[in-house]
Amino acid sequence: MQKSRTPWMSAVVGLMLLAFLFASSTLNARSLNPDQSRRPDVSKLAKTTDAFPVFETRLHAVGQVWWAVTNFGMFGTEGGGVIPQKDRIPLKIDHSPSFEFPAGSFNEYLFAGGIWVGGIVGTDTLVSLPIDGT
Repeated sequence: MQKSRTPWMSAVVGLMLLAFLFASSTLNARSLNPDQSRRPDVSKLAKTTDAFPVFETRLHAVGQVWWAVTNFGMFGTEGGGVIPQKDRIPLKIDHSPSFEFPAGSFNEYLFAGGIWVGGIVGTDTLVSLPIDGT
């Protein structure tokens, strides 16, 4: 009488076969252009720029919320920021709302806020800080 294989034994044999196929395909890999070196030219990959970053605050005006959002991880105007006229003219307003709800009521609910991004690298815990004082 012949023993039947258990399901885990079939999985192990399948994984071994799969590992063999991947290993043999990498062993037989070769460059399509043997004249080029195997290392990329780093000077072509990394480019530097002389331009300064552009920081911009825009007004998100959808529905009943007028909300100041920046491209450097901050929300709000910190009580004194200025929203560009290109965002204020269509709404016919002359003030810079930080987080106004309902829209046009002058009820402000935010001074400033920010997105914090963090992670653990080795034994260090690193966290970005978009604005100071929050």
